[in-house]
Amino acid sequence: MSSISANDLRIKGVSAIEAELAHQPEAIISVRGKDRFVVMESPVTTICGNANWTPH
Repeated sequence: MSSISANDLRIKGVSAIEAELAHQPEAIISVRGKDRFVVMESPVTTICGNANWTPH
């Protein structure tokens, strides 16, 4: 599994993540050569996916 460097993320932005997610379900972001973060696509399309949702 390949990873996205923090520098690539800085330069390419979200498109770097989208490109990785097109091939696999998770994208790993590495910082200073170490894998630090995992990004996955969310099935939810809005913050308030439920019309009955209210903040507490």
